[in-house]
Amino acid sequence: MAGGMRGRIPSGSASEPHLGDANRASSRAMSASEPDLCVYYDSACPLCRREVAFYRRLDTAGRVAWVDLHGHDRGPLPPELPRAQALARLHARDADGGMVSGALAFAAIWQRMPWLAPVGRLLARRPFRWFAEGGYRLFLRVRPRLSRWLRRREQGRDPGSN
Repeated sequence: MAGGMRGRIPSGSASEPHLGDANRASSRAMSASEPDLCVYYDSACPLCRREVAFYRRLDTAGRVAWVDLHGHDRGPLPPELPRAQALARLHARDADGGMVSGALAFAAIWQRMPWLAPVGRLLARRPFRWFAEGGYRLFLRVRPRLSRWLRRREQGRDPGSN
């Protein structure tokens, strides 16, 4: 973990063009109000839906586009992001085509939120990102149970019962 950038997904190999090359020209023409980050999220997860709703409220400048992996807006996924992988972890793609996942995806989101930007910049740096990624991996282990609990709660059942 000390060497590479965990959470970073390569956008292409040396023999193929960087997937962001086509996006770069269009991103230069983007206005300040257009999103510069695309986040792929699992709307079947109640916790994920709540988090996205929270971030949408914070994103007053519209810097983040949210792609619901289960909704009508899902469209085709980038070739380097298989659907199962997209559903298993949070992923984000910046305007240059760079893809990050896990804690680095949260850092990318937070960097675009006025109140969370300083924390996002800190989280993206070593050694903080290593600890954050470790915490995210621990969270992924409890996410199914937490989602079931929230789903029961949303449906009005007693969250304390099994």
